[in-house]
Amino acid sequence: MMNTNRLKMGGMAAALTAIVIAAVILVNMLAGMLTDRFFLKLDLTASKLFELSEESAEILRDLPGRATIYLLMNELDAADLPRYIASNIGIEGLDLVALLEKYSSLSGGKVTLRYLDPTLNPTIREDFNVGNVSRADLLVQGEETSRVKHIPFTDLFEVSDAGLQGYRAEQTLTGALLHVLAEYVPRAVFAEGHGMLPTEFVSSGASLAMLYDLFEKGGFSTSAVNLADADLPPDTHLVVVACPSTDFTQEEIAKLDDFIKSGGNVLYLASYERNANLGGWLTEWGVKMEDHFILDDIERTSNPTVIIPLINAHEMFNSVGNHSYPWTQLPRALTIAFAERGSVTVQGVLGSSPYSYGRLIDSDNPSIERTEEDASGPFIIGTVSTYRTYDKNTAVPTDSYLVVLPVSLCFDYVLSTYAYLNNDMTGGIVRYLTPADISSGLVIPSKALANPILTLTGIPSLAVSVFLVGILPPGLFVMGLIFWRKRRKK
Repeated sequence: MMNTNRLKMGGMAAALTAIVIAAVILVNMLAGMLTDRFFLKLDLTASKLFELSEESAEILRDLPGRATIYLLMNELDAADLPRYIASNIGIEGLDLVALLEKYSSLSGGKVTLRYLDPTLNPTIREDFNVGNVSRADLLVQGEETSRVKHIPFTDLFEVSDAGLQGYRAEQTLTGALLHVLAEYVPRAVFAEGHGMLPTEFVSSGASLAMLYDLFEKGGFSTSAVNLADADLPPDTHLVVVACPSTDFTQEEIAKLDDFIKSGGNVLYLASYERNANLGGWLTEWGVKMEDHFILDDIERTSNPTVIIPLINAHEMFNSVGNHSYPWTQLPRALTIAFAERGSVTVQGVLGSSPYSYGRLIDSDNPSIERTEEDASGPFIIGTVSTYRTYDKNTAVPTDSYLVVLPVSLCFDYVLSTYAYLNNDMTGGIVRYLTPADISSGLVIPSKALANPILTLTGIPSLAVSVFLVGILPPGLFVMGLIFWRKRRKK
């Protein structure tokens, strides 16, 4: 009888185990099917590495046409891409094919994924009118426009001297789709000459290569123009002037002035330049450049020269996240010459804290500590001048902008530090300066791959410092002394 009961119990346990195993397998199969169909994957990375942003999702839902994304490899090799990326690039779980399929799914089939093996198709360059291509590159082609955007595989990642920093597949792909489907492509012109910052990367990081690249990834065409020798191209929507060390002529300034008044936008990146003509022109637009650079005792990162700007309520920065903060180094102090004059209104959009102080640019004081001679904050370090005109027939207003910001906000060495908000802010600036009727002006920041460094500022920084230096060591000493005395008594 005992054996019979044991056999029955054993049979029930075996049956129950089989049922549980079958249920687990079934649930896993169902979860896999749902994941493949609806991309039900939980992304726990801080930068949402494997998700598409709401901006991209909205664009895909409202795409103005059909497009094809060609992955230059065969389908069998593409299935091995996650392992290749993990072993050679160091990112686990990154499935490029799944991302491309997500673009197709969210677009309702307007975006098609196809595989094209360059070994079996040696005429790809001629067929798509592109340069050299490599295995795993991407080609994005608009069906109506036949416009093609070539995306090298290496362009999906951001690399600096510190190593692999960012993943910019979404930024690159969404921008490419907008580029190949747009009726016309806006142009961002970087003014050159006059000792302005280069748009090619330099080892010091004091260059604008990443800003230049950000425009291209956002769907713009980009070029450099010396206003002393040439006029702006007719499709120009934005001009970047990056802290010229020598002055503009009145003819060059007239070109900028006419450009804004005809609906264009200018981004002026300020440093310590002193140019009478340009300074006078900025003042006419309500922005006076002062002779101070700004430091801060409290709202800073490593030292008072690297300050955390305060963001005023302005639509330019509505899309900026709150997971971190931006920083800028020794920004130039600005003053609003007038709040409103005729068709021009001026607003401060970035400022320094009440703990900041201003040092004269010509000061020979090598110390970064506050002195009695320093001016007291807060200061304005970023402005927007808005020029508004009205349609004569409909009275509909049209705005164009002159934005003045510190150049160190978007240096290469700053934008390559993804733990901070500078990438978000720069994307917001580009979106704001793009006319509303041009869909290509979406700039999606790269996603951080490196582990961000937690940097405390202000009162929290002081509190942690007091705890670590003034409370913790004496506390440990006292506790050790108490335990020592107790052990002696025993």
